[in-house]
Amino acid sequence: MKIKKRGFSFRKNQARIFTDETSDAFRTRQKFPEPTQCPECGVVYSDGRWHWGKNTENTNEIICPACKRSEEHDPAGIMDLSGTFFRKHRSEIMNLVQNIERRESNNHPLERIMDIHRSDDRTIIHTTGMHLPRRIGDALKSAFEGDLNLSYEAEDHVQITWHRDL
Repeated sequence: MKIKKRGFSFRKNQARIFTDETSDAFRTRQKFPEPTQCPECGVVYSDGRWHWGKNTENTNEIICPACKRSEEHDPAGIMDLSGTFFRKHRSEIMNLVQNIERRESNNHPLERIMDIHRSDDRTIIHTTGMHLPRRIGDALKSAFEGDLNLSYEAEDHVQITWHRDL
């Protein structure tokens, strides 16, 4: 007999925590047949996770969550970079952002920059994951100081603002 009670399942005096049920439509809720490869970016699903792999023959094809997010333009992370210091050091700051994105994407291929919108006084960056903007924000705060604000709008979206005046 199985009894459900407040997020736990009790069976034969053993408690198990249920898996999270999130509202993130892009989160993988299933295991795909292995190997599965994204036809758009080439990321491979094997051993229960997405990673960069070699292009192999006889693989299943499915669009990965990061590419789906990019196609539907539904970012998990939004960064807003602004201030007079930012305007004067934009190229240096954007180099730091690109380096962090490259390093993060190598280890976690679903964490990518979707697009970058530049204007005279600010830059808006959209990302496919929530962790990348946090890492970029922490690196900006560490390297250049300034004001860093984090806002978790839902369990699957984060908005980060970094601002520094001279």
